[in-house]
This record gives sequence, C-alpha cells and structure tokens, in this order.
Amino acid sequence: MTLLEIDSLTNAYASARAALSELVSDLNAELQAAKRRRLARLKALVGLAAERQNTLTAALEESKHLFERPRTLVLHGIKVGWQKAKGGLEISDPERTVELIQRHYSEAEADGLLHIIRRPDKDALAKLPANELKKLAVEVLADGDQIVIRPTDSEVDKIVTALLKDATADAVA
Repeated sequence: MTLLEIDSLTNAYASARAALSELVSDLNAELQAAKRRRLARLKALVGLAAERQNTLTAALEESKHLFERPRTLVLHGIKVGWQKAKGGLEISDPERTVELIQRHYSEAEADGLLHIIRRPDKDALAKLPANELKKLAVEVLADGDQIVIRPTDSEVDKIVTALLKDATADAVA
C-alpha cells in the first residue's frame, strides 16, 4: 500500500461521508420545520390536557366518598380515584443533616444512617507514574498508537459519525 493509495481511499471515504452528512443535514432541517409547524397545536393540546386534569382533580376532591371501595377505577383507559400517598423524605441541607446525625448518634449508629461514597479520583491518579498505578490496581488504557479517522467539522457530523459507528459495528458482527 502506498501513500497515494491511502490518499485515494481517504478521498473516497470523504466523498461518501459528505453525501451522508448532507442527507442528515436535510433530515434535521425537515425535522425542525415539522416541529415548527406543529408547535402551536402541541402547546394548545398541552394546555387543554392540563386544564382538564385540573377539572378532574377538583371533581375527585369533591367526590372522595365515591371511592371508598374500590378506591380506584379505570375509566376510558385512565385510572382515577384515591390511593395512599407513598411519602418520602426531603433533605434541604444534606451537610447539616450529616452533622446532626454525627452529633446525636454514636459512630456505629451514624454509619448505619449515612451513605458515604469514596471513589478513586481519576484526575489525581493520572498524575502518578505507571509503577504506582500498577500497585494500586489501576490499568492505563489506550497508551499506544491507534488509527484516527475523525472529522473536524460540525454538529451534523456527530450524527453521521454515530450512524457510521453503528453501521460498521453491524458489519463486523
């Protein structure tokens, strides 16, 4: 294989990629136009659905006595009625809550109430030499030469690249 042959193959690839990129760009333009055409209707339907949901909610609040047994019904594909609330916890200041747990409970009890996350800091580890990383069971990936075929252009090409990646993965499989 010569550099001239590589140049020719690269040119063929670039041409195919440009045609694909143009098609994806056209598809995106059509999609945006379709969204613009439907946006007013979409907003209107969202407003209508919200209004009708509020009306239904008010009716259910007034009619709780109708939902003692069964507590819910399925009407027109919509489940309506009453159910026990699931509840939950809201912690507005997690740091303050941690401090209070540590203050009011023994260390063993606090450990049962706290979820402590410790994980390696990849940025800090990247600064260590390879022999230190090996001691820490950290593997360095992609440390050698590799083939590069990467466009240097626009957002549309990200979609093209993803499509090509899927196509080549399917071809390999």
